[in-house]
Amino acid sequence: MDSDQALLDAISSGDSAALTRLFADGADPATGNGDGDPVVLDAADTGKVELVRPFLDAGLPVDAESDLGTTPLMCAVSTGSLPLVEFLVSRGADVNRVQRGGVEPGTVLTWALELAEPLAIVSALLRAGADPDLPRPDGWTPLMLAAFHGYVEVIRALVAAGADVSASKDDGAVTPVGVAEEWRHGEAARVLRELGAPDPVESYTARLTVLVSGIAAWLAEHASVEYESLARARGAAAPEAVAALETAVGEPLPADFLAYLRLFGDSGGLDFYEYDGLSVAQILSRWRGLGDAHGRGTFDGWTPHELHPANGLVRCVWWHPGWVPFAADACGNLFCVDLAPAEHGRRGQVIQWETRGGPSGPRASSFMRYLRQHHDTLLNVQHTYDEEGRLERPC
Repeated sequence: MDSDQALLDAISSGDSAALTRLFADGADPATGNGDGDPVVLDAADTGKVELVRPFLDAGLPVDAESDLGTTPLMCAVSTGSLPLVEFLVSRGADVNRVQRGGVEPGTVLTWALELAEPLAIVSALLRAGADPDLPRPDGWTPLMLAAFHGYVEVIRALVAAGADVSASKDDGAVTPVGVAEEWRHGEAARVLRELGAPDPVESYTARLTVLVSGIAAWLAEHASVEYESLARARGAAAPEAVAALETAVGEPLPADFLAYLRLFGDSGGLDFYEYDGLSVAQILSRWRGLGDAHGRGTFDGWTPHELHPANGLVRCVWWHPGWVPFAADACGNLFCVDLAPAEHGRRGQVIQWETRGGPSGPRASSFMRYLRQHHDTLLNVQHTYDEEGRLERPC
């Protein structure tokens, strides 16, 4: 048997003495497994200090990594083995290492946030100098992940270590308190506010005001018809009207859409080319009308034309009460905020719904992103006009 296989067999059988003998006989501690990853990662995946120690004692660097940047400490964290984590930290492991690739590359600390009970390991990593704000490559910070899971004590530990409660990604669409609210972790959201997190509706209102001002300035110069429509539609929806809408829908509206209703919704909404923005009263009327039709069985047996049943983002049904319209064209087609996405969709994403085709999309991952896309299209794409001088949607 070659030494490479002997190392793997020793790990599989949990035989630390065999590992020590193999290294004493000249086995290379940097040996790779069948996937080309250092064998020490297999040892770390067991969570056992005694199976990792021989590799380091034989001279292997503590941060020996795979091609994707996975280190023994990351493996130890993912197993939930506090003793191995503390051992590797004591040997100088980098607690701020970031993976370079994989399905969902992370940091040492964000790996810990995937555990069912992460507090002890998170605390150990923070004591060892882990950066509480170091994000994964996709921008998610440890605090956002703690909020996603509703880990209140981890939130407290991260903030005590200096985590930024105001951190955001995706143009402000993702914040710790916003994530906690989106996933119905009320206690986590309350604690984040207690610790200084800004009200997401207030934050979105400020950003949306800037976007709408940019849209208005462009329309004033290039599209007088749309500018006049926007000016007429400006005006916050009455708080009691918004509350009635949420009561009817049966759940809170996303923070970015609530912010939008602080700018529009009284007499109308922001137009999106041939789609006219709706007031809160119109939103509720459209939503109820489609809900009534759905309840009468009008849509029974109807299949969406543009959605694959396994798309994973938007529910493949003709109509769902979790879809809240905010703009409509002359044919009754809608843009909706989706409060009931499919498994891999995101609550608050924007979808399109057509009277003859059903739902499609998503068109954006959030209302904020949709408004940003509209703003950027206006400012950066060449436009044409119809016979009445109205803007035409770019092809």
